[in-house]
Amino acid sequence: MKTHVKALVVGGGAVGCGIAYHLAKAGWDTMLLERDELTSGSTWHAAGLLPLFNMSFATTHIHKYSVDFYKSLEAETGLNAGFAVVGNLRMAQTDARMDEYMLY
Repeated sequence: MKTHVKALVVGGGAVGCGIAYHLAKAGWDTMLLERDELTSGSTWHAAGLLPLFNMSFATTHIHKYSVDFYKSLEAETGLNAGFAVVGNLRMAQTDARMDEYMLY
């Protein structure tokens, strides 16, 4: 095992794996440390939560980047990430919430 790297990422959930991937792709000497199995913690419980309808401009763009990234990952790596795009249904319980939805 290496003893010196430019970037050490602790935690092999979706965020840690994503950060390590992007740093390595950018040419950084990167190592990821995980105490158990990759994505076995909170990532497993939140799998699939990349809705493109959000109440935040920034979050919407982060989720869109993630969806596009996961769609292209198999073509780049030859490995199936198990990502599937599915729909969702948003329901407004108040007129005010419906007004918010209509803005987007």
